[in-house]
Amino acid sequence: MFYGPGAGSLPTATAVVSDLVGAVKNMRLGVNGRSFVTPQYEKQLKDDGEVNSKHFLRLHVHDEVGVFSKITSLFASHNVSFEKILQMPLKEKELAEIVVITHKASLKDYQDILMELHDLKFVKDVKSSYRVEGSAGA
Repeated sequence: MFYGPGAGSLPTATAVVSDLVGAVKNMRLGVNGRSFVTPQYEKQLKDDGEVNSKHFLRLHVHDEVGVFSKITSLFASHNVSFEKILQMPLKEKELAEIVVITHKASLKDYQDILMELHDLKFVKDVKSSYRVEGSAGA
């Protein structure tokens, strides 16, 4: 809702009726937006292997010896390196939270990593994952 002084009730009513008349007129002329313009160029999407960006990942894992090493090896096997990484214990003593921001990597490699992470028995949950845009914090 908008509040404040306006043009008054009669000018506002006139404008609304004028808009309605214009819409009906355009419908009768067949120019009410039902047609579309064909684009000049066909849209070409990049393959997931060609889309490169940084990625943010937050996951909960069992706090055991070797888990961190296995996660690092998984990323390395897909040629994805870490820009930032943080591991913190959770209130549940047997769990830890790992937060990762990768260097630029292909979307395909990152999606492959996510699929493999979901299948690992020591990964309890992938809490969040998304692409990092821009250069904030760099």
